[in-house]
Amino acid sequence: MKKRPASMSATIPMIIPISPVLVADTNKKSFSIPLLVSGEGRNADKRFETNALINSGAGGTFIDKKFAQQNGIALIAIEKPIQAFNIDGMKNNTGMIEHCVWLIIQMGKKNISTRFLAPGLGKEKMILGLPWLTQYNPKIDWNTETLNIDSIQVTTTFDRMLLRSIELARMEVITP
Repeated sequence: MKKRPASMSATIPMIIPISPVLVADTNKKSFSIPLLVSGEGRNADKRFETNALINSGAGGTFIDKKFAQQNGIALIAIEKPIQAFNIDGMKNNTGMIEHCVWLIIQMGKKNISTRFLAPGLGKEKMILGLPWLTQYNPKIDWNTETLNIDSIQVTTTFDRMLLRSIELARMEVITP
Protein backbone atom coordinates (compact mmCIF):
# COMPACT_ATOMS: atom_id res chain seq x y z
CA MET A 1 0.00 0.00 0.00
CA LYS A 2 1.45 3.36 -1.04
CA LYS A 3 1.18 6.39 1.19
CA ARG A 4 0.34 9.74 -0.32
CA PRO A 5 2.81 12.54 0.34
CA ALA A 6 1.53 15.10 2.84
CA SER A 7 1.25 17.71 0.09
CA MET A 8 -1.35 15.56 -1.70
CA SER A 9 -3.71 15.17 1.22
CA ALA A 10 -7.37 15.24 0.31
CA THR A 11 -9.36 18.37 1.02
CA ILE A 12 -13.09 18.91 0.85
CA PRO A 13 -14.05 21.68 -1.57
CA MET A 14 -16.24 24.35 -0.02
CA ILE A 15 -17.68 25.44 -3.37
CA ILE A 16 -19.52 23.40 -5.96
CA PRO A 17 -17.15 22.72 -8.88
CA ILE A 18 -17.84 24.92 -11.90
CA SER A 19 -17.75 23.52 -15.40
CA PRO A 20 -19.75 24.06 -18.58
CA VAL A 21 -23.24 22.57 -18.39
CA LEU A 22 -25.64 21.19 -20.95
CA VAL A 23 -28.97 22.92 -20.39
CA ALA A 24 -31.12 20.14 -21.91
CA ASP A 25 -30.77 17.13 -24.18
CA THR A 26 -34.05 16.52 -25.95
CA ASN A 27 -32.80 13.13 -27.14
CA LYS A 28 -32.96 11.92 -23.54
CA LYS A 29 -36.25 11.01 -21.92
CA SER A 30 -38.07 13.94 -20.39
CA PHE A 31 -41.50 14.93 -19.11
CA SER A 32 -43.03 17.71 -17.01
CA ILE A 33 -44.40 17.53 -13.48
CA PRO A 34 -46.31 20.13 -11.45
CA LEU A 35 -44.47 21.70 -8.51
CA LEU A 36 -45.39 23.95 -5.64
CA VAL A 37 -42.41 26.26 -5.10
CA SER A 38 -41.68 28.60 -2.21
CA GLY A 39 -38.79 30.93 -1.54
CA GLU A 40 -36.03 31.09 1.02
CA GLY A 41 -34.23 34.12 2.46
CA ARG A 42 -35.36 37.34 0.72
CA ASN A 43 -37.73 35.18 -1.35
CA ALA A 44 -39.61 33.87 1.71
CA ASP A 45 -42.77 35.69 0.56
CA LYS A 46 -42.72 33.97 -2.86
CA ARG A 47 -44.96 30.99 -3.49
CA PHE A 48 -46.07 29.74 -6.88
CA GLU A 49 -47.10 26.70 -8.88
CA THR A 50 -45.32 25.78 -12.08
CA ASN A 51 -44.28 22.81 -14.16
CA ALA A 52 -40.72 21.51 -14.10
CA LEU A 53 -39.17 19.48 -16.88
CA ILE A 54 -37.64 16.24 -15.62
CA ASN A 55 -34.75 15.72 -18.04
CA SER A 56 -32.00 13.14 -17.56
CA GLY A 57 -30.00 14.87 -20.31
CA ALA A 58 -29.78 18.23 -18.52
CA GLY A 59 -26.48 18.88 -16.77
CA GLY A 60 -27.93 20.91 -13.90
CA THR A 61 -30.98 22.17 -12.05
CA PHE A 62 -32.29 25.34 -13.68
CA ILE A 63 -34.84 28.14 -13.43
CA ASP A 64 -35.41 30.46 -16.38
CA LYS A 65 -33.78 33.79 -15.52
CA LYS A 66 -36.48 35.83 -17.27
CA PHE A 67 -39.20 33.92 -15.36
CA ALA A 68 -37.36 34.64 -12.08
CA GLN A 69 -37.03 38.34 -12.91
CA GLN A 70 -40.67 38.68 -14.00
CA ASN A 71 -41.76 37.16 -10.69
CA GLY A 72 -39.49 39.35 -8.54
CA ILE A 73 -37.40 36.42 -7.36
CA ALA A 74 -34.16 37.65 -5.78
CA LEU A 75 -31.14 36.00 -7.39
CA ILE A 76 -27.62 35.38 -6.14
CA ALA A 77 -24.55 36.28 -8.18
CA ILE A 78 -22.28 33.24 -8.44
CA GLU A 79 -18.53 33.70 -8.02
CA LYS A 80 -17.50 32.13 -11.32
CA PRO A 81 -19.90 32.37 -14.27
CA ILE A 82 -20.67 29.07 -15.99
CA GLN A 83 -20.89 28.58 -19.74
CA ALA A 84 -24.15 26.89 -20.74
CA PHE A 85 -24.52 24.87 -23.92
CA ASN A 86 -27.65 23.85 -25.79
CA ILE A 87 -28.17 20.35 -27.16
CA ASP A 88 -26.80 21.36 -30.57
CA GLY A 89 -23.45 22.20 -28.98
CA MET A 90 -23.96 25.94 -29.42
CA LYS A 91 -23.51 28.31 -26.48
CA ASN A 92 -26.79 29.24 -24.81
CA ASN A 93 -27.97 32.54 -26.33
CA THR A 94 -28.33 34.22 -22.94
CA GLY A 95 -24.58 33.96 -22.41
CA MET A 96 -22.92 32.84 -19.23
CA ILE A 97 -24.88 31.66 -16.20
CA GLU A 98 -24.16 34.35 -13.62
CA HIS A 99 -26.91 33.80 -11.03
CA CYS A 100 -28.54 31.12 -8.95
CA VAL A 101 -31.35 30.94 -6.39
CA TRP A 102 -32.35 28.63 -3.55
CA LEU A 103 -36.01 27.60 -3.60
CA ILE A 104 -38.01 24.94 -1.79
CA ILE A 105 -39.85 22.58 -4.08
CA GLN A 106 -42.74 20.66 -2.60
CA MET A 107 -43.39 17.24 -4.07
CA GLY A 108 -46.00 15.24 -2.23
CA LYS A 109 -45.16 15.57 1.46
CA LYS A 110 -41.47 16.32 0.83
CA ASN A 111 -39.97 19.83 0.94
CA ILE A 112 -36.65 19.92 -0.86
CA SER A 113 -34.33 22.95 -0.65
CA THR A 114 -32.86 23.16 -4.15
CA ARG A 115 -30.21 25.35 -5.75
CA PHE A 116 -31.24 26.45 -9.25
CA LEU A 117 -28.85 28.00 -11.77
CA ALA A 118 -30.54 30.79 -13.76
CA PRO A 119 -29.83 30.69 -17.53
CA GLY A 120 -32.35 31.41 -20.28
CA LEU A 121 -34.49 28.33 -20.84
CA GLY A 122 -36.80 29.44 -23.63
CA LYS A 123 -40.24 27.91 -23.11
CA GLU A 124 -39.31 25.96 -19.95
CA LYS A 125 -39.53 27.62 -16.53
CA MET A 126 -37.68 25.00 -14.49
CA ILE A 127 -35.61 21.92 -15.24
CA LEU A 128 -34.67 19.20 -12.78
CA GLY A 129 -31.71 17.56 -14.52
CA LEU A 130 -29.34 14.67 -13.95
CA PRO A 131 -27.56 16.10 -10.85
CA TRP A 132 -30.91 16.49 -9.04
CA LEU A 133 -32.11 13.08 -10.26
CA THR A 134 -28.85 11.49 -9.10
CA GLN A 135 -28.90 13.20 -5.69
CA TYR A 136 -32.47 12.23 -4.82
CA ASN A 137 -32.84 9.12 -7.00
CA PRO A 138 -36.64 9.21 -7.26
CA LYS A 139 -38.52 6.27 -8.74
CA ILE A 140 -39.31 7.22 -12.32
CA ASP A 141 -41.66 5.41 -14.66
CA TRP A 142 -40.67 6.77 -18.06
CA ASN A 143 -43.59 4.96 -19.75
CA THR A 144 -46.26 6.66 -17.65
CA GLU A 145 -44.18 9.82 -17.14
CA THR A 146 -44.51 9.73 -13.37
CA LEU A 147 -42.04 10.42 -10.59
CA ASN A 148 -42.40 8.97 -7.08
CA ILE A 149 -40.40 10.63 -4.32
CA ASP A 150 -42.05 8.91 -1.34
CA SER A 151 -39.03 6.69 -0.75
CA ILE A 152 -36.32 9.36 -1.00
CA GLN A 153 -34.48 10.66 2.03
CA VAL A 154 -33.90 14.41 1.93
CA THR A 155 -30.45 14.90 3.43
CA THR A 156 -27.77 17.52 3.08
CA THR A 157 -24.06 17.88 3.71
CA PHE A 158 -22.25 20.47 5.79
CA ASP A 159 -20.68 21.92 2.61
CA ARG A 160 -24.11 22.30 1.01
CA MET A 161 -25.54 23.97 4.13
CA LEU A 162 -22.58 26.34 4.26
CA LEU A 163 -22.90 27.23 0.56
CA ARG A 164 -26.66 27.81 1.00
CA SER A 165 -26.09 30.11 4.00
CA ILE A 166 -23.42 32.14 2.22
CA GLU A 167 -25.45 32.50 -0.97
CA LEU A 168 -28.72 33.37 0.79
CA ALA A 169 -26.90 36.25 2.49
CA ARG A 170 -25.85 37.63 -0.93
CA MET A 171 -29.32 37.58 -2.52
CA GLU A 172 -30.55 40.59 -4.53
CA VAL A 173 -33.38 41.38 -6.91
CA ILE A 174 -32.07 41.63 -10.48
CA THR A 175 -34.26 43.65 -12.84
CA PRO A 176 -34.53 42.68 -16.52
